[in-house]
Amino acid sequence: LAQQENVDLGTTISSLLKSPSPDRQKVAIATLAAVPDVTQLESLWEIHKRRLDALQDHTDAARYNEYEASFAALRAGVALTPKWLWDCIVAADADHRYSSELAYLLNGLDHPDAQIIWDEVGDLLLASMPADKPRSLLNCIARFADRAKLDFVLANLSRSEDFASGAALA
Repeated sequence: LAQQENVDLGTTISSLLKSPSPDRQKVAIATLAAVPDVTQLESLWEIHKRRLDALQDHTDAARYNEYEASFAALRAGVALTPKWLWDCIVAADADHRYSSELAYLLNGLDHPDAQIIWDEVGDLLLASMPADKPRSLLNCIARFADRAKLDFVLANLSRSEDFASGAALA
């Protein structure tokens, strides 16, 4: 339905995202993965952060699928407006817990502005990256061939957390 011409579901999707019902949020997120709406990125980001936090509970395997779904919807939306990602990385300086997710989004961004964003905010990501989650940053360093961050790569060659050594070696 959302892919039909002349059908505007913006208000409905917004309502579903803001609903306390996980099932309604799931419908909105699946729709946004197929038909991104950049006006919903903030709400989607808040849901995704909650889902990321919920991954700490390893007893419910379905939580990973929920995380993957919200990440896919974010990735689709960010592809339409990379500036949102840049803004979010700059704002993340206040809350470092989600910097690795932002680096994963940047690493997967298939847009001409991806290199520009990295050049402008790569140092911010490096400074705000949680010590136990370096892999996303290592992936960005590799993708953007940032030789200036070689010391960070070398420092992670022997780290086992977050599969950092494999990412650093690559």
